[in-house]
Amino acid sequence: MNKLSTGCLIASLMSFASVDALGCGETLFRIGQGTRYDNYSAPFPAVVLFYSRPGGATAGNEKALRRGLEKAGHKVTVMSAGESLPQASAAQPYDVVIADLAAMDGIAESIRGAASKPAFVPVVGSSSQSDPGDRYRWWVREGATLGKYLNVINKAMEVRAR
Repeated sequence: MNKLSTGCLIASLMSFASVDALGCGETLFRIGQGTRYDNYSAPFPAVVLFYSRPGGATAGNEKALRRGLEKAGHKVTVMSAGESLPQASAAQPYDVVIADLAAMDGIAESIRGAASKPAFVPVVGSSSQSDPGDRYRWWVREGATLGKYLNVINKAMEVRAR
C-alpha cells in the first residue's frame, strides 16, 4: 500500500468515529455540533456606536453586546441618552450606529452632518409590527443574537468597502 492510499484509509476510518477532529481552518470541532462565535474575527472591523436609552429596545443588552463585538474585532462605544451625539461623532467617526428604532431618527439627524457617513442599524422592539426596511437598509429585532448583529455589521461594512 502506498502512502496516499494509507492516508485515505485512515481519513475514511476517522470519519466514522465520533471524536474531535481537525476541520476547515484547522480548528478543533466536534463532529455533528455547530460552532460558536467565541473565536469569530470580523472580516471588516468597524467603529460602532451603540446608543442605549432607558426603556428602549437596546436597554440592558449593551454590556454583553459590547463584549461580543469587541471580541470579534470591532471598536465599540456605548452612549446613553443625554450624551452629546454631535460632539461624539465629530471626535470619532463611526462606521455603524446601533440604536432602538424610536431614537434612530433623531440620532440619524444629529449625526448626518458629521464627516463620516455611518450605516444606521435600528433595533426594532419584539412587539412592534413596524418594518423599518423602507427607511433603513439593515435592522435587527430586540433580543437578536450576537451572530445577527455581527452579520448585519459585516454586510454594512462590506458595502462600505466597495
